[in-house]
Amino acid sequence: MPTPLNQTVADTALLTRSLPLGLLRSFVQSEAADDGLTPTLLAELKILARVPGLLVACNYGGTLCDAEGISTETLPLGSAAIALRALAALPNTHAAVISGRSLRDLAAVSRLPAEVHLIGSHGAEADMGFAHAQPLATEALLQKATTAVNEAVGFHKGIWVERKPVAVSIHTRPATADVVQAVTETAREVARAHGLFFIVDGSVLDLSVVEPSKAEALEALRSRLGASAALYAGDAYSDELAIATLRGPDMGVRVGPGETRAAHRLRDPESFARVLAILFELRRAWLFGEDAVGLERHSMIGNGSSTALVTPDAKICWMSHPLPDSGSLFAHILGGDAAGHFSVEPVKAPRCWANATWTAP
Repeated sequence: MPTPLNQTVADTALLTRSLPLGLLRSFVQSEAADDGLTPTLLAELKILARVPGLLVACNYGGTLCDAEGISTETLPLGSAAIALRALAALPNTHAAVISGRSLRDLAAVSRLPAEVHLIGSHGAEADMGFAHAQPLATEALLQKATTAVNEAVGFHKGIWVERKPVAVSIHTRPATADVVQAVTETAREVARAHGLFFIVDGSVLDLSVVEPSKAEALEALRSRLGASAALYAGDAYSDELAIATLRGPDMGVRVGPGETRAAHRLRDPESFARVLAILFELRRAWLFGEDAVGLERHSMIGNGSSTALVTPDAKICWMSHPLPDSGSLFAHILGGDAAGHFSVEPVKAPRCWANATWTAP
């Protein structure tokens, strides 16, 4: 009977065989514009890919897909959906989408499988029972707010009003800039009059009974899943609340324009999809040891007290010092370059004498 770890690896192998991973690799190696894919970002991705437990979370509209608003227009980018699902299939790796949409709408439009955790209503709605557990007072308040919003802004061209479990949403993407500005000010007044929180989430205005809680949702996921590090990406104000909680080896990514606390910024969802694909390739290679040198290819040297392992390219990757049972000074064999090693090599690449012409003095 397989152990839980072996079963996890087996399940991962079965699932990844069902995914078009060749598309991910070609996407990583494409000549597309690398907007925001800086050397610093790629170096930090390599470190993040090697943490024991990883959580990859992001917003939906504007981050996983190009558009916001009407459900039928907001399918996720194919490459982003594949990469997110592939990450979730790896051992000790979790993926989540934390969106302002209702959970039911998020599940229907994203079409992401069960291994990707979905949380709606700006972090408040983690299960389908949430919508049915609201008190009658909340329902009455939202009904009044919906009526007020329809009367105040519903007649504008390009405006669409939607009821959510704990909010009234105004979709403004098809509207002109003048209409959006007028509707935003009016909606803010309606929210204030009814004691609701006013949230601007891209082209969607939410009048909500609860505060944006993406930060709390991210923390709850980290705790429940046992993640030792997290990547969070978003494009809206509510995402900044989650980004503000990141620490240590975590990574924050802002997709698109706007003020941010994130250390990295990407141009658009297409660039973020490429980051997800790169992260998948890096983490898969680390988890399954694709870059590791076989133990049988190492040499052991010692002087009677200290003992060291040396790779075929003369790199000391493990060295117990000063005694054979002491801790190791280097741990490259376990953690790669970040864990430390000792090597002596030319500063510059050696000249290929086979292609050189030498003339005697």
